[in-house]
Amino acid sequence: MRDDAGEHGWAAHTLDDSMQQAIAGGIASWQLVSIGAALASEISLPLWPIALSHLTVFAIAVPIVARRMRAWPSLVALYAATLVDFRAIGDPSSTFSYVTVWGAIITTATPILMIPRRSACWLSVLSLGVITSGSILWHTDGGTERLAIVVATAAALTLAAVVLMNGLQKVTRDTDLQEAAVAHERRELMVRRAVAHTAAEDARTLHDTMINTLSAVASGGGAVRDTALVRERCARDVRTVEAQLEGRLDGRLDDAPGFRLAPTEAARPLDVHRRGLTDDQLEHYAARVSGSVPTAVRGAVHELLRNAAKHSGADYVRLDVHVDGSVLIVGVSDDGAGFDGRPIPGRGLAESVVARARDAGIDVAIRTAPGAGTATTLSIPLDRVSPAAADPEANTTDAAVVVGQIKRTACWIWAAVLTAFGLASVVISRPDSALGQCLMLAVVGSLSLAAWRSCRDGSALPGWLTLLVVASIPLTFVASLVGVDFGSAEVNDWATITMTTPLILLLVTVRSKAPLVAGSALLILTTIATTYAVWHLAPSAAGIVPAGAAALLGLFVCWLFFSPVMDSIGVRREQNQRESANARAESAARDTVAAARARWTAAGVRRALAILRRIAEGDANPAERRVRIECAEAERHLRQVLLLNPEIVRMNRWIGQAMEDARSRSVSLTVRGCTEDAADEQQAESLGQVIVAAVRATPEGAELSLGLFPDRRGLRLMIVGPRGCLAAVPARVGLPAGSPLTHRGLGDQDLLELCVARPDETPSVTGRAISVGAAA
Repeated sequence: MRDDAGEHGWAAHTLDDSMQQAIAGGIASWQLVSIGAALASEISLPLWPIALSHLTVFAIAVPIVARRMRAWPSLVALYAATLVDFRAIGDPSSTFSYVTVWGAIITTATPILMIPRRSACWLSVLSLGVITSGSILWHTDGGTERLAIVVATAAALTLAAVVLMNGLQKVTRDTDLQEAAVAHERRELMVRRAVAHTAAEDARTLHDTMINTLSAVASGGGAVRDTALVRERCARDVRTVEAQLEGRLDGRLDDAPGFRLAPTEAARPLDVHRRGLTDDQLEHYAARVSGSVPTAVRGAVHELLRNAAKHSGADYVRLDVHVDGSVLIVGVSDDGAGFDGRPIPGRGLAESVVARARDAGIDVAIRTAPGAGTATTLSIPLDRVSPAAADPEANTTDAAVVVGQIKRTACWIWAAVLTAFGLASVVISRPDSALGQCLMLAVVGSLSLAAWRSCRDGSALPGWLTLLVVASIPLTFVASLVGVDFGSAEVNDWATITMTTPLILLLVTVRSKAPLVAGSALLILTTIATTYAVWHLAPSAAGIVPAGAAALLGLFVCWLFFSPVMDSIGVRREQNQRESANARAESAARDTVAAARARWTAAGVRRALAILRRIAEGDANPAERRVRIECAEAERHLRQVLLLNPEIVRMNRWIGQAMEDARSRSVSLTVRGCTEDAADEQQAESLGQVIVAAVRATPEGAELSLGLFPDRRGLRLMIVGPRGCLAAVPARVGLPAGSPLTHRGLGDQDLLELCVARPDETPSVTGRAISVGAAA
């Protein structure tokens, strides 16, 4: 049994809710059986208090089935009704006596099933007290012996219920732990994908706006001839990048839906000769591609037009758009200078065209040679989801499969514990006349074992075994009647509940409902036939046979409630939990993306943005040599900023700050490694303070190299600078104990080295060497 406190996953909650509703349904049904038994038997009280008590229980149990009431009020009302029933027993061998005794025995285990917490044990103790009190009120010739048999049987069934629930709770606990691990992996995957995708789009947007504009201004010539156009372009870039830094752009150049390839000013001063489909015609194909494709195509085409305008030297550029079968073809070509066909990493063609198209599932072909022009073809498959749109939950566990596994496990445990309970009840009550009961248990136990061996892998019950299970239902019912002493109080020892197993096997392991219907029909026919036979032997006890069948069917009704309720609740709870986990993952992804974007602010992107703002507002003339030099330096710096690894979120702020400081001091800073992030903010601060202090201690115009590498103990920071400049750094930074910073002189250079411990679970990421500063 579980503790009362603690967080549980969807599988545990599904089991709890399903068991509660199923048992409540069984309780409600049993109240009608009790009233019917009272009508058919000799009782010592008027009928109205019996009927009133059971109708009260019925009225309380029904809302529990609809999940509108807690379970314990129905149990308290049930025990009160049981006391009334014990007091109303007039004949110990009557149908009402049998229904009362077995109702009390079964409901002793009910709290364990309805309230699967340790606190439920107190309600079971209360139930045993009710049985004891009721048996004392029920005066029979059996006296103490009869009381002991009833209490021992109830205790044995309660123990069986504890074993059943412990087994099921272990299954749900394992499932929830597995789901938690999957949810964690899914969250990490979503965060990594979000960071990688957004960082890539952010970098492309930064390149396609600020960097291109800074490069155009720095180049001078025709690019800045139209001052009004340059100011308009700078103003637009400022708005775009500011929105991006604030998280309002989400890595996109624009929010326009569908395809829109109109080149605007991207190709100026070149003319664009367009052939094929227009933008309006292209809209018919927008629904046949994933949402990221039109944006990727627009960005790639505009970058190709800008490249042609900047580098080709041609008089015009061609834009050809057509459909070839199930592929949309977009081609951009010119007859200009061409190049060797190898895109430079980190530049516009490699990132804003090739990488952007690849991420959206678009094929790119570039045909070019020096002096032979350039032709780039984008092939967009229609009616195919891009890799970026793949569902991150495709490999997660199906709730229906898990619920099916839980139901099968419940079936096997149910068969085992009820068979054990049947043997215990034989030993407790009447071992000298239990031949029929033992035969019934042997058949049920053998069939259950055979079913488990055949279906434990999730397969359906074989046809031959299904026939045997159906045939066993009337056989075991008749066998269990052998030795039953109708007409005496010992008739109450007849334990029919162990015969629910064949019906449950048919319910859980057979896909067709026909065998279950046939088995149920055979049970009803057998009950009618044996009732008729018993009526000839002991007319007053004939009602016990259908009462015994009702006890059997009552538990089976609980299973009929349990199975579909668990299906619906399981899927709904799993979906709710997954939506909640996805929301948390998206929130974490947004936070991580925001932290990743902070590296740009630390690295001086806003400083470069201020240059464009001055041009846009008329405070700087793009034709002046001083402004062009400033733009050229900002462009070189931003191209290095793009190489900052977005996944080392904690260290990026410090590395970005070091890069900006190096730029301000004209220090040539080279960053190597950076393949793994710091374990936490405190560790990042320790490493970052050393890096920033080293940059600030380096003389202007000097060179400084730093590397951050994984070490068997954690992370190792190594900084190499000119001789004598780094000696004072250890005294300027305060580091926590256990993080020694060492300084050594190596010829004409200084070496700083710092090792920090890193937990084994810290995720590893990829990085590249960066060279910034005066030597960039």
